[in-house]
Amino acid sequence: MRLFKRIFISTILIFSILVLPIELSEAKLNDSSNMPDLTAKSAAIYCNTTGEMVAQKNGDARANPYSITKLLTALIIIENHDLDDMVKVSKKASEQEGSSMELKEGEVVSVEELLYGLLILSGNDAAYALAEYDSDIHTFADKMNKKARKLGCTNTNFANPNGLKNKAHYTTANDFIKIANASLDNKLIKKITGTQEYEMRKTNKQEERTFETHLDQLKDENSGVISGKTGYWEDDDCTIALRFNKNNMVLTVVLLGDKKSERKNDENKAFSFAESAVKSVKALKEDQPVKKVWIKNGEHTRVQLYSRDDSIVYPKSGKKSSTKTKVALDKDIEAPLNSGDVVGKVKIYSDGKYMESVPLYVKDNIKEGWLPSMFYISNLGTICILISIILIINIIIIFKSNRKKQKIKNRHRK
Repeated sequence: MRLFKRIFISTILIFSILVLPIELSEAKLNDSSNMPDLTAKSAAIYCNTTGEMVAQKNGDARANPYSITKLLTALIIIENHDLDDMVKVSKKASEQEGSSMELKEGEVVSVEELLYGLLILSGNDAAYALAEYDSDIHTFADKMNKKARKLGCTNTNFANPNGLKNKAHYTTANDFIKIANASLDNKLIKKITGTQEYEMRKTNKQEERTFETHLDQLKDENSGVISGKTGYWEDDDCTIALRFNKNNMVLTVVLLGDKKSERKNDENKAFSFAESAVKSVKALKEDQPVKKVWIKNGEHTRVQLYSRDDSIVYPKSGKKSSTKTKVALDKDIEAPLNSGDVVGKVKIYSDGKYMESVPLYVKDNIKEGWLPSMFYISNLGTICILISIILIINIIIIFKSNRKKQKIKNRHRK
C-alpha cells in the first residue's frame, strides 16, 4: 500500500512539473501580465505581419464600442451594395444625435459619399441613412450580428449601426480585433479611414464642403498610423481601432473604455510594446554590398551595388532563414553614373510574402569608357588586351626570327 502511495504521489509531481509550464505559457497571452500599463479598461494588440495576437488586457470583458461600430456598418454596405447608388435621407436619419455629417431631410447623396461621412466625420446620421437604405435599423443590426459571428466573434451584440449607447450593444477587445481586421483589410475602408480630407460635392440641399478626419495621428507622418476609427461617449469612456504600419510591422490595435486624454499615449505604448515583443530580423543593412553587376560604356564595367536602407522583417519563426531577397535591376545600366545613382532594387520576402523593396545604388562615380566599353570591356581590360596582343605579336615575331636564323644556320652547315 505504501509503495502504491509513493508511485501515485511521484506521478502527480512529474505530471505537475511537465504540464504546468505548458499551461502557464498558453495562458500568458490571455491575461494582462504581458501587456503594457494602459489606461484603457480592455485592449488587444494583433500583429498582422505574423498573424498572431501579441497581447491583450481584459480581452473578454464586455464594453460598448461606440463609433468604431461604424467599421462593421461600412463593411456590410460595401460588400452588398453599389457605391454609385443614390440615397434619399429620411427625417429620422437627419435627426440623429451626436457626431454628424449634417445631412438634411430629403438630401440625395451617394452610398460612397455616405461612407466618407460615416468614417471620416463619424456621422451617426450617415450610419442611420445607410441602414435604412439597406433594409431597416433592426434588420441591419441582425445582419451586423450575423457578420460578427461569421468573423468568429462570440461575445458581441449590436443593436444599431452607429454605436449609440445601448445595453444590448457591446463587444470585447478580443472580438473587435476580428472586426477591425476584416474592415481595415477592405481596400475602400482602408482608403477612407486613411484620408485626412475629403471634398464633398454640392447636393440638392447643401453647397460643397470639406470633411476633416477625427484621427489626428494621420497628420503625423512618423506615427505609423495609416488608418483607423475613433469612438467617443464622454472623456472617460472612449474607444479606438487602429491600423499601424512601420518598418514592415503591421499591427491592429483596439482600445475600449479609455480616457480621451490618455488614448494617444495608450496607442504609442501598444505600438512600442509590439515592436519589442515581436522578434525581428534585419534582412538588409544600410550600405550593405548586395551584388556586383555589369554596366555598359563605363571606364569600369563591373560595379558593386549597395543597399540604400535597412530592411527589418518579422518572420513567424523569428529566423533569418525565413527571409529571402531578390535583385531586380534597371534595364540597360550604362555609364556615366554618379555616386548615389539608383540602378535597381532588392525585393524582400518574409515567410514567402513580399514585404518591401530597397533601392540599390552605386557608391563611386563611373565615367564613360573607351570604345570597347560598349562591349562591357573596361579601360583596364582594354589596356590588358592591347598589352596581351602586343606581347603575342612580339612573341610571334621573335619566334619567326629565331626560326629564320635557324634555317640559315642549317644551310651553312650543309
